[in-house]
Amino acid sequence: TEVVDWDTKNDQQLVVEGVVTSENKKHYVNLSATLGIYSEKDTPTISNAVVTINDGASVYTLVEHPEKKGFYETTEAFAGEPGKTYRLDIRLAEPVGGVRTVQAISVMPPRVMVDSMKVVNETSEDSNEWYSIKLFGRDSKEMDSYCLMYTYRNGTLITDRLDQLVYYNSQDPEANLSEYTINQDNISYGDSVAVEIQSVAKEYYHYVSDLKEKMYLYYGDSDQSSKSSSNVYGNISNNVFGYFYATAVTRLEEVAE
Repeated sequence: TEVVDWDTKNDQQLVVEGVVTSENKKHYVNLSATLGIYSEKDTPTISNAVVTINDGASVYTLVEHPEKKGFYETTEAFAGEPGKTYRLDIRLAEPVGGVRTVQAISVMPPRVMVDSMKVVNETSEDSNEWYSIKLFGRDSKEMDSYCLMYTYRNGTLITDRLDQLVYYNSQDPEANLSEYTINQDNISYGDSVAVEIQSVAKEYYHYVSDLKEKMYLYYGDSDQSSKSSSNVYGNISNNVFGYFYATAVTRLEEVAE
């Protein structure tokens, strides 16, 4: 596991969070600045930046959302492609923490080989009931695969905390995608249940899993979904916080019966 630095300085520094997916949609980059790790103030946003994503054949311009300061979207929808390299370039209107330009590069990995799912009602020996999500696919220990899995109930994300995500690593001897089980205790009969599987680079997988550990260290069991991923170094140049990643997405959906 790579070491992720957790910086607690109060000096304002740039934070970059961005992603390109294999889905045909507009992709985003969020620009903000750090506060002290325990600050209760709203996170400062960074406006008027020039932001582009380059895949070697096309350059996509991102514009700031008129109602979401610091949130930049591509002007057109496109589907990222596994195997392609994506380069993010950012030029700020004014320097933040002495930095005005940054860059990040990410290669989109192949999709995981999962093609079906079932939502199964389970009962324990003492008559407790819950639902499990069973994924069925093809497992390959010869190829490094790293995934983050998100669960939705009736269209709403119910795993919005880092400690609620499912972390899959093909090199884990106990992990097997030929039949992979996710247990959920907040699903009811008739719910529409969807699983979004993000195939990610090994480096981003470790970034998120290490971030989860750091968040627990500082915030314990409090609501981690409201905490920024700032103060953690990723793949952004010039020692800037955050991460830009490319992900191949697989979505599956079934009704709980």
